[in-house]
Amino acid sequence: MDAREQRWDRDGLGAFSFAWLDAVPDLVACVAPDLSLIYTNRSFEDATSCAFLDDAGRSLADLRPFGDATAEVVALIEEARDAWGRDSAEGEIHWQVSSLVDRWFVIRARAERDPAQAIRRVVVTAREITRFRRTERALREREAEFRALVENTPDNIVRYDADGIATYCNQEIALSTDLDAREIIGKRPTESAASFMTGIEEYERVLMRTLATGDRGHAELVFSRGDRGGDQSVHSILFTAERDETGAVVGALAVGRDVTELIESRQRAREGEREFRTLAENAEDQIARWDVDERYTYANPRMLGMLGKPAEEVIGEHAFTTALGGDMVGREAVRRILDGGPAETIEAAFFDPREGTHRVHEIRFVPEHDDAGRLIGVLGIGRDITDSVRVREDLDRLAHTDALTGLANSQAFHEQAPRMLASASRAGHEAAILLLDLDGFKAVNDTLGHAGGDRVLQAVADSVARRLRPYDLFARLGGDEFAILIEDIGHEHDLGAITAKIQRALSERVTDHGTGIRASIGVALFPEDGETVEELVQHADMAMYQAKRTAHSAVEYFRPELAETLGRRTTIEKALEGADLFAQLSVHMQPIHTLSVEWGPTYAEALLRWRHPTLGDVSPAEFIPIAEEMGAIGRIGRWVLEQAAAAVVAWNAGRPESRTIAVSVNVSTSQFALDDMDLAVEAALAATGCRPEWLVLEITESLLLEDSDAVQGALTRLRARGVRIAIDDFGTGYSALHYLARFPLDALKIDRSFVSGLGLDSEHDEVVNALIALARVLRLRVVAEGVETQEQLEIVSRFGVDHVQGFLLGRPTPVELFAEAFLQDAGRS
Repeated sequence: MDAREQRWDRDGLGAFSFAWLDAVPDLVACVAPDLSLIYTNRSFEDATSCAFLDDAGRSLADLRPFGDATAEVVALIEEARDAWGRDSAEGEIHWQVSSLVDRWFVIRARAERDPAQAIRRVVVTAREITRFRRTERALREREAEFRALVENTPDNIVRYDADGIATYCNQEIALSTDLDAREIIGKRPTESAASFMTGIEEYERVLMRTLATGDRGHAELVFSRGDRGGDQSVHSILFTAERDETGAVVGALAVGRDVTELIESRQRAREGEREFRTLAENAEDQIARWDVDERYTYANPRMLGMLGKPAEEVIGEHAFTTALGGDMVGREAVRRILDGGPAETIEAAFFDPREGTHRVHEIRFVPEHDDAGRLIGVLGIGRDITDSVRVREDLDRLAHTDALTGLANSQAFHEQAPRMLASASRAGHEAAILLLDLDGFKAVNDTLGHAGGDRVLQAVADSVARRLRPYDLFARLGGDEFAILIEDIGHEHDLGAITAKIQRALSERVTDHGTGIRASIGVALFPEDGETVEELVQHADMAMYQAKRTAHSAVEYFRPELAETLGRRTTIEKALEGADLFAQLSVHMQPIHTLSVEWGPTYAEALLRWRHPTLGDVSPAEFIPIAEEMGAIGRIGRWVLEQAAAAVVAWNAGRPESRTIAVSVNVSTSQFALDDMDLAVEAALAATGCRPEWLVLEITESLLLEDSDAVQGALTRLRARGVRIAIDDFGTGYSALHYLARFPLDALKIDRSFVSGLGLDSEHDEVVNALIALARVLRLRVVAEGVETQEQLEIVSRFGVDHVQGFLLGRPTPVELFAEAFLQDAGRS
């Protein structure tokens, strides 16, 4: 135990170690020299699901707390452990948590040694920098707009990153310094400075101070050009910090202007009052002097014009009190200099009586001394910089405004939201954050093009904004996602009224073709669902995702169990992408009987089942839509095709031609769109030796509406190959008769929802009878699904269906047991 540890324990602080470590937001872990886990704090456990109470003694490499990125963490630990004399290592990792979630961390590993210098343990800390990495991407998107503004300003502009390295300079730099952009970008100021520059060291010091504190800074550069006859110019530089969406300083903007004329005016004024007055009376700038009592001793015509008073009403008055309403900013600057402060530059707004407007001036205050060095007054030289300020404000608005909609952007939202929540807390109000995500916006882009999609986003922003109060915060976070912060809601009913107004606003005819837009809305309440913006946004996002998943255009409030639901979905998504997925999947078969004297199954329907190692049985109704969203349905569908084809080949081995069995496979609309069904079917037939006529593809009515020409072509080719096509769940979809007549089909399956009502309602029976009659007109065979009672069987038999399927005649059976259960006699001649 070293002296620091002894003092820690001696002062009774040892008992607080775990509490303190559990309170820090960074991830902290301790591992033994062999990389076995010793300790983790709460943040580490929450982020990685590794807990020292459960996992102590296990190897970090086996636990894989950071997924595939764990190898990089292990390498850093080994570097800290094995690098004698350094005992520490640092690096950054990118953790791909899932297909939808990326996280970045800075990892630091530090080895601790015992008195014998043997490694006792290695302490690992991880600080998350995900928001910073995402901010970098947002900054790049604004770069083009930034360049358009700064390339057209007469000021010199240089942008620096957080390390003081130049990342951009405008073209005005070349005119002022003769330096090419390549000589500036990628370097610190002192590294790129030319020999004729003076003051570059102070320039860099002020820049780094702005980066460190976020405060504005000012510096001057003097250019002494021997190659231009000894010309000397002075540039005044204003430094402004640039911040990311969390408010952290990520860089700085240096805006410079040639103020040589101002400085030369100041220098010449020292040479004599006569020369000073000659210059001052003819200067374009405002010039004034104040004595040690802060009273005007001189004001040039420009200054008098700005004050709107003659000299006799100004001389002898206190500094700036003659300006309309007074200006304490300027007066306080004069006082600081009279108190012994250095020269300084300020910006102040003044009312210009000549134009009747307020103008912004940059004023340089300089102390004046007599020959003995005594302070005798203050000289002020001002210049109207209103236009430059507007450019700067435009840049600031650009950084905080969504260029497409004019709403606040993500950075502005995360800067303003904490202040609004604090205000709501002080007032005892409830607040709420709403996340809106437009439903089906990709289809809008596909239909109208990106320009049309942009117009829809603008219309949505305008329509919703008109339903909100002026003090509600409405922002576009990106893409088709919006956020609203309601600062003072009375009760949930009020919030319900607000969401209803938003939904009505979205239902307006806002697209080029008069189509309404719908959105899924997630709501998180303050302070019940979180006390920080980050927590509320995260919880509102979970609720919005649940709204989109369960019912489009719904409003969902955050509930703690949503986190569990999201975790389940994440597990399913990960498993659907896993290499061992097909080891968990299985195919069951349900017989489809022909209504004949033999009553043997003519074919069977392949049904997919999934037993997950931790979730247990997962319903197809749950995982199929997720697979479709992820694009994984293609490979799953090919696997099912091949399994079904292989099964029917085995069933028909040695069977007479007249008694062969067929198998039907469901093909979803998404599968049809994502995969080339021609090739998928051909591959399954070739891999198994299955004959085309043994395969039936079941499609839904909605597929016929996707892309008629493409779908019709694919179905025609499959039919020509010998594969049969059936419409599944007929009557539950669009039921567009002209589509049924156009497409090459063999059969339709009446949905179980119709069959279940047979015998209970005569009108219901008539509907089923009509569906069968329609199939006969179209020359399609009819399958009745969901037959579960003898009465239903008798009715569909009387109506004249060709095939029946349902629990009454056979339940889904594992494919390896199907032949034994249902085909014992089917092969007899």
